[in-house]
Amino acid sequence: MTGASRINIRRTAGGVTIRATGAAAQALADAITHSAESVQAETSLAATRMLPLQIAVADRNNTYEARAVAGAVAASVGLKGVKATCTAGRRQAVQALLAKAVPPRRLARVVSYEEGPERTEIYTVEAEVA
Repeated sequence: MTGASRINIRRTAGGVTIRATGAAAQALADAITHSAESVQAETSLAATRMLPLQIAVADRNNTYEARAVAGAVAASVGLKGVKATCTAGRRQAVQALLAKAVPPRRLARVVSYEEGPERTEIYTVEAEVA
């Protein structure tokens, strides 16, 4: 007689314990492994010389505010939640944001841009290590 596949999750003050049996254990292991491989593949882009990024630039009464669009690539170079402002123009705001990356980056080229809502433009850029 075989038992059913199951996953039990127990939360205590000391942490979380996960126990799995049967096919559920294999499915859980595959899910964890696949997630780790996906994140590792995306963050390995940060080590490359050219890095593709999406940056949103908003016009706030002639002060341009640049923020990286959330994602694994932005997080891997330290731009998650970071903003840069500039009064010289949109391109300068993008350059100021890239200078805050770890390691600092510089704008190699603008691949494309599209207009967003409320005086916002989203740039797809390639950045290289400065």
